[in-house]
Amino acid sequence: MRMLRYIIIAIAAITIISCSDDSTDQSRKEVLEIYSIILQKDTVGIGNLTYKDIKYFDNDNVLIQQEFYDKENNLKGTEYINRAAKEKRSKYYSADSTLLSYYDLVYEYDVLMLKSAFDGGTDQFLRAEQYKYDEIGNRKEKMILDENGKISRVYKFVYDEYGNESGFSGFDENGEIFLLETYKITEKDKKNRWTEKWGYRDNVPYTFYKRKIID
Repeated sequence: MRMLRYIIIAIAAITIISCSDDSTDQSRKEVLEIYSIILQKDTVGIGNLTYKDIKYFDNDNVLIQQEFYDKENNLKGTEYINRAAKEKRSKYYSADSTLLSYYDLVYEYDVLMLKSAFDGGTDQFLRAEQYKYDEIGNRKEKMILDENGKISRVYKFVYDEYGNESGFSGFDENGEIFLLETYKITEKDKKNRWTEKWGYRDNVPYTFYKRKIID
């Protein structure tokens, strides 16, 4: 009887610890969907899905995984980000678990500053992305470098008072602007984070964005 009592106590203790761990392992999830626009005479409609991704964050609000989907809503690939290792790196796998590419990550005070892409099969350098941020941590610029280290594209972003992206512009290798899109946010959650917005180019609706945030 005494041995049985010990076993019951041990099981109960394990159960309590397990429940406690589950309560601290919760993470945030974001689902982003982008749709085309249908323009008809006096009406604007939402068209087909053009892009989708799902981001997973840990308890410290750090991105640890991102899934990418095609226009038919089929999984294309998944990027796994490992910041715990000595060499900070992320790896991108296809839907059939083939390593397509990997990325060396450079952080400064836990902020991603440089992301260099390599071919998963040949280790060939493919491109790099350099980032700049404003004083409150919003990413204000993304510079894309080609395989020769030369500037290919530069994207600049602007935000509203709540940290929601309100527009972006794209510049080519010569510094000439080739893209400008502004956003009209139509829905927010209780934390003033956008959940629906429309993208405009040349003052014409061009894209519709939908985001679901699960805290």
